[in-house]
Amino acid sequence: MMRNLLLFFLNILCPSLIFAQYDYEALHPFTEEEVTFQNGESIFSGTLAIPTDGDKHPAMILISGSGMTDRDENIFGFKPFKMIAQHFAQHGIAVLRYDDRGAGKTEGKSEVESTFAELAQDVEQAIDFLKKRPEIDAERIGLMGHSAGGVIAPLVASENSEVAFIILMAGTGVKGEELLIEQVDAILKANGVSDEDIKSVNELNLMIYQLVEQVEDKIELQNRIEEVLTDNFEKIPEIQRANISDKETFIDYFAAQQVEQLHSPWFRDFLAYDPKPALEKVKCPTLLLFGGLDTQVTEAQNRPPMETALTNGGNTDIKTIVFPQANHLFQEAKTGSPNEYATLKKEFISGFLHDLGMGNSALKRQVISSQNHFHQPLVISVSDFPNS
Repeated sequence: MMRNLLLFFLNILCPSLIFAQYDYEALHPFTEEEVTFQNGESIFSGTLAIPTDGDKHPAMILISGSGMTDRDENIFGFKPFKMIAQHFAQHGIAVLRYDDRGAGKTEGKSEVESTFAELAQDVEQAIDFLKKRPEIDAERIGLMGHSAGGVIAPLVASENSEVAFIILMAGTGVKGEELLIEQVDAILKANGVSDEDIKSVNELNLMIYQLVEQVEDKIELQNRIEEVLTDNFEKIPEIQRANISDKETFIDYFAAQQVEQLHSPWFRDFLAYDPKPALEKVKCPTLLLFGGLDTQVTEAQNRPPMETALTNGGNTDIKTIVFPQANHLFQEAKTGSPNEYATLKKEFISGFLHDLGMGNSALKRQVISSQNHFHQPLVISVSDFPNS
């Protein structure tokens, strides 16, 4: 799969000549370098995978999803960002991946203590870092965001016209509050929970999410959540209620736990943020990727509003690929439930890296350098995974 070529930089005036001259199967030697860049008091530690053939190369920055993850986006031993970075570097595209705020070697306040605006500024600083590297073509730097990173990437691209392309892996098209309700529904269904219990859980969740958006004081929020739980205790599924020996102790503990998890700058932004206005302002080539079995960011909920927002904003260079048997991590899955993540093979679904490289005009329209060095690109061929 690593030899599936990435046909990249397309000469618009004479494509057949370019294709005739270029060795599609050529792989680039590359190296990985430990690097740092800074945004305010936060010092980010990352890895730059970069071809070593002496030429200037296009580059891509990887933006992780929610939760404090390392530069490889390591989840139960599966390292999707490391695999993506090394694959693209082999095909002539430099890739920067970095530890999240509060994770790995990155110094400064944690991601949960940070706002979406701060996370977007982190990416801007990563772009500035790459522009100063002599091996990088400063006019060909794009972004790839996974999950919540697929919210930050278009936010950056909507404000920075120099972003060459964006690739959104399981990006979102609705507010976080709506996403979480759908997410709970899909995950619980995959785990065999009854529709009645799912409905009750989500009614309770929605009340809590709305309190988080409305109440800023932490103590008041905990008190209000305790009131909601007391008044709606019957909405907790019976199988869970049967294991609660002391109702009052449970409510106190659960409310405190919810406040710790939900009362943060990141989560408050996530609940209220609507990604559609930013998507409407994205003009660069855009690739949307979805897993058909993704229960965390479902295609049915998020693909239509994302495509509509991009189109309404005048973006004419949009491509969507759906991998029918893939989960949120783009592994081949059975149900798509997060409960499977630890047991699945630590690899992408067959064809993912190939189609990621071969199906997107986001990369194939990059401009060939004035020296006529023909770099490897991203075109997208979706013969194996047609749009659905």
